[in-house]
Amino acid sequence: MLSPPRTGSPLLQDHPVFASRDIEHARAQVARVFCTHDLRQGDAGQRLDCRMHRVGVGALSLNYLCYGADVDITPGPLNDFYLVQIPLSGRADIRYGRQQVHSDAATAVILSPHQGVAMRWQADCAQILLHIPRALMEQRVVALDGDDRVVGHALNHRYEA
Repeated sequence: MLSPPRTGSPLLQDHPVFASRDIEHARAQVARVFCTHDLRQGDAGQRLDCRMHRVGVGALSLNYLCYGADVDITPGPLNDFYLVQIPLSGRADIRYGRQQVHSDAATAVILSPHQGVAMRWQADCAQILLHIPRALMEQRVVALDGDDRVVGHALNHRYEA
């Protein structure tokens, strides 16, 4: 039997997508929601306990994801969406473009579709992920800025509490 989520996320608790201890099943289920990616367990001695919860709000989706084991995630460029990653616990080491960020409960990250991404989530990492379609973000940026040239710039950012 899978254990309950490590961190309480009452907003998403009633919206489960899946729970799995199988790395390939977890990869396939997460890929259905986000994009194809490579997923490898970092420490074979750890027991994978992956769970995902999701709720859609218009074109956006709010997701809770944890793996319960160290994992390496390599999606490459996200292409058609932005992803705001907000760790609730643990840490994720994120490499995008030439930048390296250690994201934890005090540091959220916005990933852009413009650059390749590679991540290592630690076993205790649980995150809230806001999925924003690229077209929607670009429409909003143009509407606010009035200049469509700004859309081509990467919006990779790190936010610290």
